[in-house]
Amino acid sequence: MASLGINKIDGLIADLGLSSHQLDTDSRGFSFNANANLDMRMNQEASFTAKDILNNYKEDQLNNLFRIYADFSNPSKISSAIINFRKKQQFESIQDFKNILSTLFKGPKKNKFFARAFQAIRIEVNNEIDCLKELLTNVLKLIKPKGRLSIISYHSIEDRMIKNFFRFGGFDSFPKTDIYQNEPSPFLVITKKPIKANFTEIQNNNRARSAKLRIAEFKGC
Repeated sequence: MASLGINKIDGLIADLGLSSHQLDTDSRGFSFNANANLDMRMNQEASFTAKDILNNYKEDQLNNLFRIYADFSNPSKISSAIINFRKKQQFESIQDFKNILSTLFKGPKKNKFFARAFQAIRIEVNNEIDCLKELLTNVLKLIKPKGRLSIISYHSIEDRMIKNFFRFGGFDSFPKTDIYQNEPSPFLVITKKPIKANFTEIQNNNRARSAKLRIAEFKGC
């Protein structure tokens, strides 16, 4: 920002989703419908990929990853299956990972199961949660009083973080200080509930179905 001669901003719009180009480029490895290498990097110059996670993470690391980033209540089943697979061979392709997941879930909603598992790996590869925290923390230094933040998220982890940040000025689901000295939030929440795509919007763009827009106005410090 400083390099552009900009010290303060009137507002910020952030869309946290993947681009359709990224999703539709099979070689990037974001979609479980493609049989490509396990990549999932947003920054192609980075060296850390999905393959590194599946081949090298310890079982407790995998458990935490799938519990926190995919909301799986029993992630040990997935982690154990991953560990058992790589005792015989290394993970190389998306199909390798899908084959493991297919042994654990065969129901009609298996695509949602796949999506959550792939989401967890992608978040870890790209350090998405820390990047979001950095964005929200830094914006407090840049935005002018009465400036507005409009942020679109696509999964519950991001949405929960944004909701708490707007309500409490932090990332926990409670105020920064104790019940006797509650520190007021620096934001006025404009959207009490997130704005979601309507039926027509989803018909025109199915990828909008999970989008949630939250808006808040900066009151000033």
